[in-house]
Amino acid sequence: MCNLPDEIKPAKIILIGRTESKLQAKGAQLKAANVPFVYYICDLSLPRIIIKTLKTIVEKESDIGLMCLNAGTWIVKRKRHFQEDGLEQMYATNFLHMAMFIEGLKGLMTETAKRTQTKSRICIST
Repeated sequence: MCNLPDEIKPAKIILIGRTESKLQAKGAQLKAANVPFVYYICDLSLPRIIIKTLKTIVEKESDIGLMCLNAGTWIVKRKRHFQEDGLEQMYATNFLHMAMFIEGLKGLMTETAKRTQTKSRICIST
């Protein structure tokens, strides 16, 4: 990965994922491109952990201009699997976390857009 020109380089990228080693690997790529980043470990299938992570992000981060959300897993079992909290696993892991992150961070994204006079964006990939 190469250095990005300042006019297209993000101010900071916030990575959120379940596996620290994967977050560190992605962070190494960003560091090589001279892009500031921070990461948070979060089990995207557990709403109580997502809420805790959202609170931490809102407390520690001052700006979010771009939020990219991606479906988390593909379960190929024919039988539906329910987690201990009663949520269907595919729904919890692939969709519920997206709604929770949008709802939890939209205030910070709105404040960032107003303060920086730029547009905040949300990208969803399923």
